[in-house]
Amino acid sequence: MAERAAVVTGLYKAAALDNKTKAPGIDGKFKFNSDGTFTYMRKTMTATIITHGTYSAETNIVELTPAKKNANWPDFWQTPAALMVGAGGELAMDGLTFKPSLIGKDFTPGLYKCATSPAIHYYFDPNGGYKYTGLGYVSTGEYWIAKETDAATNTEKVYIVLNILRVDGKRVNFHQKVELIDGAFVQEGKYKYKHVGEETKPADK
Repeated sequence: MAERAAVVTGLYKAAALDNKTKAPGIDGKFKFNSDGTFTYMRKTMTATIITHGTYSAETNIVELTPAKKNANWPDFWQTPAALMVGAGGELAMDGLTFKPSLIGKDFTPGLYKCATSPAIHYYFDPNGGYKYTGLGYVSTGEYWIAKETDAATNTEKVYIVLNILRVDGKRVNFHQKVELIDGAFVQEGKYKYKHVGEETKPADK
C-alpha cells in the first residue's frame, strides 16, 4: 500500500522563549491554506516580514516554492525549501521545529477577565493574536499554546506563550510564559484570568 502524503494545514510556529536568540525565524509562524498557498511571518523589533508561496506535501516532506509575485523569500532558505515532517506532525527546517497550533484544542480563545480586577482583561483571537488592557497600559502581540512534560512529576503541562510586540503602540519584543490550569492562568501571583466569553473584534497584532 502506498504511503499517504502528510496532512498539513493551519498554523505552525517555532518556539519563541529566548529574547537573546538571533536565529532566523525564532518568532516565525507558518499558515498553510487549503488552496495550496502559505504565508510565513517573522516579527522583528522594527518590522513584520511576510513570505508568500505555494506548498506540496509528500509522505515526510513539505516542499515550499516562492510565489510569482511578492514572494519576499528569506535569503537563508533554499529554492525550493523543504520542511521535514516529524512523527508527531511537527515540521523542521534549519534547526527550527514548527509545531501545529493547539488553539481551539487545548485552549479556548476569547475574552479572559480577572474577577478581582474587572478593568483588566485579555482577548485571544482564534488566529493567534492577543490584546491586553489594564494596569495603565495596553499591549498587543501573538500567543501560542505549548505542551511540556514536567520531569519531576512526569505529567504534561499546558502553557500560554505570549510574544509581546507592542506596548501602548511602541514596538517591543518580549516573551512571557504562563501555565494554564483548568482553563485559567495566573500572572504576578495574584491576577487570575478565566474565560468569560467571546468578543467580535479581533485582537490587534
